[in-house]
Amino acid sequence: MLGVLLALGAAIGFGATGVTARLSVEHMRPTTGTLLSLMVGGAVVFVIAAIVSGISEFKLEPIAYVWLCAAGISSFVVGRLLNFVAVSRIGVSRSAPLVGTSPVFAATAAVLFAGESLNTFIIVGTLAIIGGLAIVVRQ
Repeated sequence: MLGVLLALGAAIGFGATGVTARLSVEHMRPTTGTLLSLMVGGAVVFVIAAIVSGISEFKLEPIAYVWLCAAGISSFVVGRLLNFVAVSRIGVSRSAPLVGTSPVFAATAAVLFAGESLNTFIIVGTLAIIGGLAIVVRQ
């Protein structure tokens, strides 16, 4: 149950990001907004992680750093920049549902690269996301 609540909290945070990104890109370029949000977010996350887990938690195997860097670049850098640009061009209400299709890409990558298997729920959920995407794109 805690995992579900945390995921909903993440969804609220991502939703708020769209709105705050829209407000910021009205006054600056998306690249500037991305850079500032990454700097502030990175500092806050580092402090919270150090407080909650301690500095010793940062002693990881080298491969873990490689994967974490890849995740950071794809999500926080590329994903956030493209999100800010999309928000500045088509608005939050149209870009957020498109960004919300990320489970389709995550499920595909998990099956192809992480050895996860498809089941009925994943297939139905993926089809529902694609159907929602078709509705948003037609507007």
